[in-house]
Amino acid sequence: EQAVLPVVCVEFYKNFLFAGIGSELQIFDTINKFECLAKFPCLTPGTLIRGIRFLDKAENKHLQFPFEQENSEIVTVFGQKEIVSFRWDHSLDPSDPGTFCELWKMEGSDDWIWDVMLGNVHSSDQVELIRITAHNVLDIWNFNERTRMETIASPDNSILYSA
Repeated sequence: EQAVLPVVCVEFYKNFLFAGIGSELQIFDTINKFECLAKFPCLTPGTLIRGIRFLDKAENKHLQFPFEQENSEIVTVFGQKEIVSFRWDHSLDPSDPGTFCELWKMEGSDDWIWDVMLGNVHSSDQVELIRITAHNVLDIWNFNERTRMETIASPDNSILYSA
């Protein structure tokens, strides 16, 4: 018998629907038959994917990506206390989900992760991962070097319910 897992988040991106179903990222075709094209286990079993974020290499040419492939971008999923980022190599063919290669798995966060953003908030050309946690802490990480650059913590230690 197959377990029924909750769909906690969905994101439409390009010609695909990305769904966080339990700890698995599933990709659906939105052009032809709306069928599941691929399933990728991302987070520790039992952890729910709460968000999916994308950073398109073609739209961010000023940033130094940790890979050379042209039709690639960073896909980051997060849930509870984990973040996993992948390089997604793809074509524009709606029936081909492409391939995923894990770039970085951030486990063992000291707090619940409320939201994640990929981009650049400093005046450099590095890809940065911005993480906000339940107790009002914002961390900025250098994605390529996997180092924490800055932490901003609010003196108010209340639990944040939306980021």
